[in-house]
Amino acid sequence: MGVQIWPFVLPAHHVSHEDGGSDEVSVAGLSGVLADPQKANILVTPGGDLSIGTITDGEFLKRSGGNIVSDTVSVDAPYDLLYYRKTGRFYGPSVAPYFTSSDTQSAGGSSLRFDAVPFVVPRKCTIDALACSCFDYTSSIYVRMGIYADDGTVYPGSLIAQTARITIDDTGDFSAAISATLDKGLYWLAIAAGGSGSVELYTTPRGHTTPIIGSETGRQKWGYGYRVSGTDYTGGLPATYPAGATLLTGNLGYYPYWVAARIASYP
Repeated sequence: MGVQIWPFVLPAHHVSHEDGGSDEVSVAGLSGVLADPQKANILVTPGGDLSIGTITDGEFLKRSGGNIVSDTVSVDAPYDLLYYRKTGRFYGPSVAPYFTSSDTQSAGGSSLRFDAVPFVVPRKCTIDALACSCFDYTSSIYVRMGIYADDGTVYPGSLIAQTARITIDDTGDFSAAISATLDKGLYWLAIAAGGSGSVELYTTPRGHTTPIIGSETGRQKWGYGYRVSGTDYTGGLPATYPAGATLLTGNLGYYPYWVAARIASYP
């Protein structure tokens, strides 16, 4: 079929298949109406041409005036920067973070904190590890990391998976295994710090957050993530992220702990 001038209407089946038509079909014993319009899908790619193919499961297209409309249109963004992520590597809440010695915060001891940062998944993937990083070490603490679904209001909701509790007993990066398959959407990487020791963990670098939560004033107080303080969750993360968490905007120098996810594969 060649490309037709817009708008167009596909010919009904009966035009060629009716009695005496060029491609007559016997419908004896069959159900259905041959006069029903044919179905097709429309695909337009950036910089490409209009193409017409066979309708697939889950698609329903119809003519509305001079337009082709569908109740199940789904648009992927294959040219989105975040769409292309190399497997076997870690990705966090910032596109291109740059860490300095100022991007750290105490953890453990009196600093019992449970942070969550936004993590955008542009296409379905599997995650096999989460990681955090220690800048300065005094005495060992525990951390446990996890992945939460978004609750629909740009706030962490239900727990999807969590790592085992690991010990931070030196400087450097620490990772822990996890198993999660994530469809495209918004998720939250969480990290709980506890124990009686004291370390300095790296935080999301100031000015390097994904613009998911936005600014409170228009220029200042950008949302970096959420924090619950005063409870040690390293024994096991809660099934639902606690309500009423503090939104961290860099006020008084508070930024959420850095946590990153390793993409294992694209199913």
